[in-house]
Amino acid sequence: MELITRIKLVEHEFDENKDIVHWIHDEMRNKENMIGLVEPNISDESKTDAIKVLTIAIRCTMRFPA
Repeated sequence: MELITRIKLVEHEFDENKDIVHWIHDEMRNKENMIGLVEPNISDESKTDAIKVLTIAIRCTMRFPA
């Protein structure tokens, strides 16, 4: 998640009782924000794949993985 979003755990302040997993999950609920989560240096052609990877990462790291 850090590689795709370029958000580092130690540098980013999340809301109280949130971590990167929950923060990204909340941001991904709004489909318009999804592309904005992807690190800008990732090519436009690869952004769709990066979103898919983020989706898998979220599912794998949630408290009750899907």
